[in-house]
Amino acid sequence: QFPRKMSSFIREYINRQVKEKTAPGLLVVTDTEKSRHYLREPEIFSLESENKYTVIYLKDTVIRTKELLKTFEPKLSSVFLRISRFNIINMSKIAHFKEQELILTNGQHILIPSRKIPDIHKAVYRFFDCKKGHDHTGS
Repeated sequence: QFPRKMSSFIREYINRQVKEKTAPGLLVVTDTEKSRHYLREPEIFSLESENKYTVIYLKDTVIRTKELLKTFEPKLSSVFLRISRFNIINMSKIAHFKEQELILTNGQHILIPSRKIPDIHKAVYRFFDCKKGHDHTGS
């Protein structure tokens, strides 16, 4: 009976650990050096596709992983917006919106494809209006 109870205890422990590590707002990333990173969404400024890699920009660090950009999209909350085939940004990190370019609070400049400008403008304005508690759907 002891081994059965221990295996059930171990199984519960492992399940609890997995749930904690894959909690909403937490991204688990293995970089190209095989180091594992546990990133909280507010730490992430943007993700960028670069050849067969994804580069994740944090405030003072860059993490490079072999995971493709498209694998991150379903893991991220609605705070993140796909700007192009190559970029996903954290809208809460936008410092300035300038014509065809977004500037993030870490100084990163991200170009917006001209055909996507109206949709990106709407999504960003909607995000910031919701943050303020206002609804300006007419803009």
